[in-house]
This record gives sequence, structure tokens and C-alpha cells, in this order.
Amino acid sequence: MAADFVAVRLLPGDNVMESLRAWVKTAKPRGAWVATTVGSVTAATVRLAHATAENRNEIIKVTGCHEITSLVGTLSRDGLHIHITLSDKEGRCVGGHLVEATIFTTAEIVLGVMRHGQMRRMHDDQTGFGELVVVPDSKLEVFGRAALPGLVGASLGVIMMLGVQRWLARR
Repeated sequence: MAADFVAVRLLPGDNVMESLRAWVKTAKPRGAWVATTVGSVTAATVRLAHATAENRNEIIKVTGCHEITSLVGTLSRDGLHIHITLSDKEGRCVGGHLVEATIFTTAEIVLGVMRHGQMRRMHDDQTGFGELVVVPDSKLEVFGRAALPGLVGASLGVIMMLGVQRWLARR
């Protein structure tokens, strides 16, 4: 998958999710992903793994200074799916789906930006959430079974195939 990379620096007090949404709105990427991040937060709201479509609010609030030890996810015009891992001053970690976080000193976020195709989020009846589907350029308008052989590629191949199979099953 051909990609460009963009570095974004967030400042003290910035909200991570608001900043990433603003970047997507301004940059209008075909799709992007968080390649790497370093930084720290003063507060974060994280949704835990056992949340469901019916019970989306299983969350924890993290307060105090924490290092961002991992920030990963996908960004599309349809929405963001971001996960975070935070480490406290004793090295204990907590993580999950990022709802929001406020920067303490900085966040240096490097984003990979797709040159071809497009990331879309589509409602998945099984999970109840908007899930990732990657659409190749040749199928952005009319997307059908002929696209399947060309979809499996870089690290997103498995994700793309799952999304495409569910999408095709609904057609």
C-alpha cells in the first residue's frame, strides 16, 4: 500500500480526539492510520474491551500524568477508531478504545496517509459498530466481487477481507 506520512504535534491542553477529527476534516485523507506516537496526557476517558453495541459506556476515567505508550488506530471521513495505552509513574498500564484525552506536555503523532483506495466505516450488524472497509480506487463507485483478488495486500489485508465479505453478503 503506497502511503505518505504526516507528523502532527499536539500542545498542552489539546484534546487528542478533537485534534485528530479536525485534521481529518481539514486534510480530507482517503484514509489514514496512526503509525507511531509519543507524548503524555493529564486525563483520558477509555472504553473497555467488554463494551457492546447495547452497552457502549463501559468506560474508565484516567487522571494524573500518564505517558502514552501506544496510540494506534484508523482515521476516515466516516469516523475514527483509536486505541490507547497509558503508563502511570509506577509503570502500570491501562488501555482501550480512546474516547478522549487531554495532552500534558506534547503528543507527537505520525500518521500514515493512503495514496490509493479509501477507508470507509460501515455499520456491522454483528458487532453493532461502524467497522472498517477499504475500497480500492477502481471500485469506489461500483464495488463488487471483481475487487476481491486485488484487496489482500499490506497489513490491512485481513481487515479488508472481513469487511468486504460482510459487505458482499448484504448485496
